[in-house]
Amino acid sequence: MPHVSSNKLDKKVREKLFSELSRYIAKTNQSNSSSVLQTLLTPTEQTMLAKRIAVIALFHSGYSTYRVRKILSMSSSTVIFMHKQYKNDDYASVIKLFGKNKKDKQKLLNTLGLVLSCGMPSRVGMDRYRVLNSLYLLDK
Repeated sequence: MPHVSSNKLDKKVREKLFSELSRYIAKTNQSNSSSVLQTLLTPTEQTMLAKRIAVIALFHSGYSTYRVRKILSMSSSTVIFMHKQYKNDDYASVIKLFGKNKKDKQKLLNTLGLVLSCGMPSRVGMDRYRVLNSLYLLDK
């Protein structure tokens, strides 16, 4: 789990720093923003962020909490918590990123499937392939 300093930032300072980071990343092109995020985030943080986006995308595609938990190997408490937030429309801004185009959403999920499978501990047996295939066969 990422380490968070016990020295808390003032809320206004934290919001300003995040605003500047968001503005900077939004101004960069795709390859540069990817490089910036890879530089700033640890591999654990990258995986955690990718999984969070994947959870939202899978909920948006109609997947159950059980199936999301199995596909992404996440704790039930995290998935249930995120499902409650999804139901409350807390992820509306993230869902807008998926676009209304079904191909765009499928492309995002396919990319997330590739990202999540890379660098993760390999699973033994056929179950590994079922989990990875479930990300690619979302509409079936």
